[in-house]
Amino acid sequence: MATRKSSTWSGTSLSQITDTTSGDSYWPSLDSGIIAFESSADLTGDNPDGSIEIFVLTPFGFTQITDATSGESSLPSLDGSAIAFSSTSDLTGDNSDSNSEIFLWENDQLVQITDSTSLGTGSSAPSLKDGTLSFHSDADHVGDNPDGNTEIFRWSEEDGIVQVTVTTDNGATSVLSQGLEPRRQPDRLRVECRPGR
Repeated sequence: MATRKSSTWSGTSLSQITDTTSGDSYWPSLDSGIIAFESSADLTGDNPDGSIEIFVLTPFGFTQITDATSGESSLPSLDGSAIAFSSTSDLTGDNSDSNSEIFLWENDQLVQITDSTSLGTGSSAPSLKDGTLSFHSDADHVGDNPDGNTEIFRWSEEDGIVQVTVTTDNGATSVLSQGLEPRRQPDRLRVECRPGR
């Protein structure tokens, strides 16, 4: 099996930042010269089991942010020194049901943002910008999604979790126009509703 390696483009040259004989590294997020990404490689010596974990590359080298024996952490979004990501691991002791939840790592502190209690529900694909997190979820975080449609939510420390979209068609999905991940556009957040299939 080929190993995926992460690379960066500086505008003038392409740089390879990982070089491993096993494991995959992908989904990089770049901000201010720092790169966050997910990897199943043992880049720091702390991931011998090959689980999918969140790593950061700074001028000082690699740092492994998550370390779990079950589940996986993925889809990091970097904003300054803060990293949001989704995980099915029980990283803080509040995710024993292994649902996909949103976590925030900042100032060496890891906080679980969402907590869905229904089996099979979850939150994923976070996008972090200026202290505001957007993500999609089929969980009923604020009491406005009892039908379990996939909706767009946002979170801030000031406001907590707010549901942005409300779809009533059975099985409908709210996603950003870019696709399945709620990635924030520079000056606007565009949402479209896709009917269930």
